[in-house]
Order: sequence, then C-alpha cells, then structure tokens
Amino acid sequence: MNMNEGVITGKAMWCHLADTETFNGTDTNKYSITLVPSVEDMNNLMQEAQTIWEEFQETLKNKKFAAEPNMGSFREDDNGDVSIKFVTNAHIVTKAGKEIDKVVPVFDGAERPVTRKIKSSIGNGSVVAVAYQLFPYYNTSKNFGVSFRLQAVQLLKYVPYGNGQDASSFGFKKHEGAFDSTSVIDDDEEDTRSDVDVPFTDGSDDEDF
Repeated sequence: MNMNEGVITGKAMWCHLADTETFNGTDTNKYSITLVPSVEDMNNLMQEAQTIWEEFQETLKNKKFAAEPNMGSFREDDNGDVSIKFVTNAHIVTKAGKEIDKVVPVFDGAERPVTRKIKSSIGNGSVVAVAYQLFPYYNTSKNFGVSFRLQAVQLLKYVPYGNGQDASSFGFKKHEGAFDSTSVIDDDEEDTRSDVDVPFTDGSDDEDF
C-alpha cells in the first residue's frame, strides 16, 4: 500500500503526547496534536494527501463511494486560519494478536529527547515540527480517505501549558476608557501599598486563572 512520510512545521494546539486524549470522560486510546502551519505548507500537505488517495483509489476495484474521501481532521476557523490534527493509536493489536504499546517520541531543537514533564506540558502556541505518515484506507462506501498519522514531534519553541497566554490570545482587544484593574487596591494589600501613588501589579493575579 502506498504511504507517504514527511515533516511539517507550525504552531501546536491541544497536545496529547504523554497521555492519551479523552473525550467526554472516555479514553480515546489516541495520542494527538493539532497543528496550525503556514497556508503554503497546508496546501502542499493537502495536495500530497489528495495525490496519495488518487493513487490508492486506482487499486480499489468494484468499490463504491457514497461520499468524498475523508482527509483527516481539517479545520478552518472564522479568521481563515487552518489546522490539521495528527493522531496515532496508543495501544495496538496486530492481526497476529500481538499487543503493542506505542509512544510518540518528542525531541528538542538539538535532537535530544525531552523529559516527560515537558512532553506533558506543551501548551498552545508552541512551535513544533511534526513527523507524519499519510495512510490511505477504505473501510466502507462511507468510510474511506487518508489518515494523518502522528509519528514524532520536535519542539522548536516551548510554551508551557497555561503560561505565555495574554488577552489577545483569546481574541480580546484593548478598550479605551474601560475598567483598569490597576485602579483598584486589594484589601489585603492596602496597608502595604498606601504610600504608593500609582497602583501596580506584579503579575501574581495570573495565578487565579
């Protein structure tokens, strides 16, 4: 069976690389990462997937197709940003009945394996390179296409989960004349800050979130 391999770089979203992803409280048995690459790289990737599907389709004789092929978890948001999700099963049972527990290797920029602490805390906005496989499949007339399989990750810029996020990362904008939190002195801090003309923040409020 034809299968393409490659590497694509972009911003990471929703990383599940040390532990498997859960959905509605249920373990999916899948490691995953969602990537936001450049428009050019995304177009090249989707063209690559389309080509490998067409080559695979030629080998399918007397197969029915009730829909368009599924090209992975491709998404486009309201801003026009596109993302693609790469996935791999954590626990595999081969046709021979052999059970295999799979891991997703994660390396730093110097090609060294990262610690589990780092692997489990890669936050949105980190820059990564994803090693992938494009694997064409046909299960039924409504379930066929190309899967985007996750092989390994190289961490090029590390943004720890929960850190490095500012208001703009959530889509908020600055509003002139709106509430300014520095104008309010907390009761717990009033005594120590009574001699300060201009209230200030030291960033400790971030811990509340």
